[in-house]
Amino acid sequence: MHSVNPQTRTNTDSQDLHKIVDKPAFRPDIEGLRAIAILLVIAYHAHVPGFKGGYIGVDMFFVLSGYLITWLLIHEAEETGTINLVRFYARRARRLLPALLLVLAVTIGISAVLYAPFEQQALAHTALATAAYLSNAYFAQTAVDYLGTALETNPLLHTWSLSVEEQFYLVWPLLVAFAAGVSSRRTRQQSPQKVSLNRKNILLWMGALTLGSFILSVYLTDVRQPLAFFLSPARAWEFSIGALAILIPTGRFPFQQQLAKQSPTSKDPRAFGTLSEIVGWLGLGGILTAVLWFDETTLFPGTAAVLPAIATVLVLRACAARPASRLSKILSIRSFQEIGRLSYSWYLWHWPVLVFAGVILGDTPRLLVRVGLMVLALAIAQASYQWVENPVRHNRFLAGQSKRSILLGIVITTLSISLSLGWIQSAKAWSGHSDQIQYQNIRDQLPEIFHNGCTQIDLEKEAGSLEDNCAVGNPESSVTTVLLGDSHAAHWFGSLEAIALNNNWQLIPITKFGCSYVDRPRDINAKGYAHCDAWRQQALQKIADIEPDIVFVSGFGRHPFTAEQWIEGTQRTLQALSKTSQQVIILRDVPYPGFDVPSCQARQAWQPRWISQWMGQGASESSCDILRSQAPSGTRRSDYAARKVWKTKQAAYAAEATLAKQYKTVGIIDVIDNMCEGDTCAIKNDKLVPYMDDHHLALDFTSTLTASIQTQLDALLKNRIMP
Repeated sequence: MHSVNPQTRTNTDSQDLHKIVDKPAFRPDIEGLRAIAILLVIAYHAHVPGFKGGYIGVDMFFVLSGYLITWLLIHEAEETGTINLVRFYARRARRLLPALLLVLAVTIGISAVLYAPFEQQALAHTALATAAYLSNAYFAQTAVDYLGTALETNPLLHTWSLSVEEQFYLVWPLLVAFAAGVSSRRTRQQSPQKVSLNRKNILLWMGALTLGSFILSVYLTDVRQPLAFFLSPARAWEFSIGALAILIPTGRFPFQQQLAKQSPTSKDPRAFGTLSEIVGWLGLGGILTAVLWFDETTLFPGTAAVLPAIATVLVLRACAARPASRLSKILSIRSFQEIGRLSYSWYLWHWPVLVFAGVILGDTPRLLVRVGLMVLALAIAQASYQWVENPVRHNRFLAGQSKRSILLGIVITTLSISLSLGWIQSAKAWSGHSDQIQYQNIRDQLPEIFHNGCTQIDLEKEAGSLEDNCAVGNPESSVTTVLLGDSHAAHWFGSLEAIALNNNWQLIPITKFGCSYVDRPRDINAKGYAHCDAWRQQALQKIADIEPDIVFVSGFGRHPFTAEQWIEGTQRTLQALSKTSQQVIILRDVPYPGFDVPSCQARQAWQPRWISQWMGQGASESSCDILRSQAPSGTRRSDYAARKVWKTKQAAYAAEATLAKQYKTVGIIDVIDNMCEGDTCAIKNDKLVPYMDDHHLALDFTSTLTASIQTQLDALLKNRIMP
């Protein structure tokens, strides 16, 4: 679809007075804005320094879509008295679906080779959701799964925004037709007839939609951020604000009309042109501000998304008012036009290229490599645009009758769904191979409290009441024990339950995913952790009421604390627990691999030998080993994030060891010697995979550590009088 332009009207011919918008024409400034939007997204995903807020490029695309599509629909309604839905959907089908099918097919083919079968099952369901234009809903659900596969490793993650746009295209013509008071279809006997639309009525409906959707977005961002980020109802206001930008008269900004009545220079059009250009530069400055100011900790979309959305509108309005301004000319330069032309294709290809490169290289590539990969994606986009998109889009046979294009869309959708369903079945069958079957249910290798509600899994749920019916062991026992901490405390539950049963004790789990036992409130703006402090205080109060004999504490040493904060927070927790229990046992956290352990090994067993050799793995499993005493290094542990987590974990353990010496009632249990030989921790132990993901222990493996935990516990309790 070409960018279009409502030129400022000077013709007062009576037959044109009814117009809300002018006839669509090419808008090079819009193509330039598309170029800026895609460059921001590409730079953000490639982790180019200085572009931490580059994800706002997607929001720019939403605003541009609302602007352009509303423009086309309103103009059609004015010229014909109706909106031809069949023709609208036909154009969208020819423009969007062929390239999407190609990307989906290529992604499925490459993923079937690079990923292990148990991983492919999840990816295949993503492909199915993408084929049905529902991947945004799929990712909204997946994002709140604490134990789910990391979304950033999914080669189809970027399709969420395409699904939002496709859902918008499906519904928006109906909403515009309703607001404009015109029919969404025309009978054969009905001839085109120009009509005068009620601008105020359209603005009223669009304004109401904008306000309602924005309120929903702010609300969900606060209580359920993934839903606000991925779902269309919470994003609709960005499209509708683009619609408002085209519906408000474009000849002058509203405040200019008032100035024109009062200013002695109102007859000089240059004054208003200068003012329009200033507004445009302010809009561009707003986009730049968002890119530099926002980052991954920004609570988004919510109110933060207002800045890039309004900024985009300001640029659009300014360039519509002054097509010959400096800003318009800059946005019209050839390089921006070429990039804008390829923006859809580049967006489709860039993410799979980046993700597949990470799989092949075993790590996040260096900056220069990442930039090179994005250039490669651009070259693929150019080929896709030239040989697939354009031939279908401008095909005379398809364009001759809209029904043919609709049929094409149905065929593409059916083929995409069929490919995805076939991949799901194949991945299930491949998972049953002898070298893969041990990984089939690895994600379910978790203690029962992960499934029965006895650990709080929902990151964004308030503390609520702690369960009172989750105790295991002998309720009449004279020894009561408690397990306190996050999911890294909960994954010890299987071993501690066995110990409790063997010793005729009672064990009470008090755990919540993502919430450390360390008494240090997390950033309330960090996604999902706003309620950890409240939960922790409630947990400590319950422990005080129980007055247990032993409290086991453990946690993932990855939380965003400095060493000093960890010491201070741990000290406060230990002080509180020491007053209400006879013995506090710290279970040292396990080594952090920095990569998904079962995926690493399963891929090596699945991939053809030539691929493993090309990736530098050969037939050895050493590239899936981890180190216990050094920062992660080597092909799979050189990632900066992994090194940072490892460093934090080491500092956390040092803090725990230091504080344990200060309290007679505090001891540490460390099973790392049971997991590692020397400095290397192999990921296999008697054919058991120790980790069920990149940092949680698998249930079957933790059972092999029970005896060591019991032995160390006996030594710590030796000098204490226990009932």
